[in-house]
Amino acid sequence: MANGFPISALVGKRKYMKNFDKVFFSGTHGSESVSIAASLKTLEKVTKHNVPSFLKKTGKILMEETNRILNYYNLSSYIKCSGHPSWSFISFKTKYGYSVNQIKSFWLQEMFENNIINLGAHNMSYSHKIKEISKLLKVYEMVFPKMDEILRKKKLSSNLKFKTLKPIIKIRNN
Repeated sequence: MANGFPISALVGKRKYMKNFDKVFFSGTHGSESVSIAASLKTLEKVTKHNVPSFLKKTGKILMEETNRILNYYNLSSYIKCSGHPSWSFISFKTKYGYSVNQIKSFWLQEMFENNIINLGAHNMSYSHKIKEISKLLKVYEMVFPKMDEILRKKKLSSNLKFKTLKPIIKIRNN
């Protein structure tokens, strides 16, 4: 809402918000005005450029093209791109005897080696233009088929340069 500056908004139904002037409300940054200025400018730009529509349009292109690549290389049985166009996710299923974490570890390695920091989410922003999306898709065109070949040949372990990801939160089975 303020492009990274600390700010929050309290919103609700009109019937409740009309009484908000009777409620005392304060916060840590209550008198800080830079965030308010940043928020006003951000909201002005969001409105002027219809950012939500832009995010939906560009995110849809990214999702469709990612899934087209996955379908082209017959990878959609264990890799997919889904979610909302403005915030989509690459998800993996077990395949060729490898776990999701093993597959994702290799995928992350290859993405990082191609100068793409992507943890599996496409969190679109107004700065993601077609140029940036095209760059990402070119890397996907290289990484996804390479990954599938290594998995099919059972050579993931020898090609993984770091330890397999492990979940931070573990669910206990009682």
